[in-house]
Amino acid sequence: MCRSAARATAATAPHTQATPGTHTPATQAPTTQAPPTPATPATDTTNLVSAALRAERGAEYAYEVAAARLPDPAAALDLSSRHADAARSAAALLARLCGTVPPAPPAFHLDPVLLADPARGTAALEQELSGMYGDLVGLSEGSTRAWAIAQLNTAVQRSHAADGLAEAFPGLTIDPVPDGTGLPQDGSTALPRNQPTTLPEDTP
Repeated sequence: MCRSAARATAATAPHTQATPGTHTPATQAPTTQAPPTPATPATDTTNLVSAALRAERGAEYAYEVAAARLPDPAAALDLSSRHADAARSAAALLARLCGTVPPAPPAFHLDPVLLADPARGTAALEQELSGMYGDLVGLSEGSTRAWAIAQLNTAVQRSHAADGLAEAFPGLTIDPVPDGTGLPQDGSTALPRNQPTTLPEDTP
């Protein structure tokens, strides 16, 4: 039994003790059960971790396919191995959350873009993973959120390494402005113009 289920059982089990010389009635007053409610936050978190597991397994497979289409397959195979490690950690977390860990499918459907242009397709894949982990960070807590933050950080680094673009945090957008204060989109690491190079002193 997983830890959360054990806690739930202990919390809901009646704490009664038989008393010598007393008789327990054969019938009890009917109890009113609460109507079923929509998915709880815990269920939503479990579903998101399950989605992360599927995505990481899909990324592992995608990089294996990309390796066969790239002139230097070593880098793609290394990234495939890293996604395999992420999938294993997601499976372990899902089991701790009492979710069902399904067997890995033998193959995945791949975006035609990835088949035609593996470098571009894998870059888009990493961007999608960043958005998914950004959602999980906002909808989870505790050790699950800490895991999601670590995975988000890794996915963002892989995404930047793939295309050199500075992406906004998932859920935010970068609007171009005429004075050039937007983030650079040419892969450079220069700070936007007209922006301070240090944080304000009163920043917490």
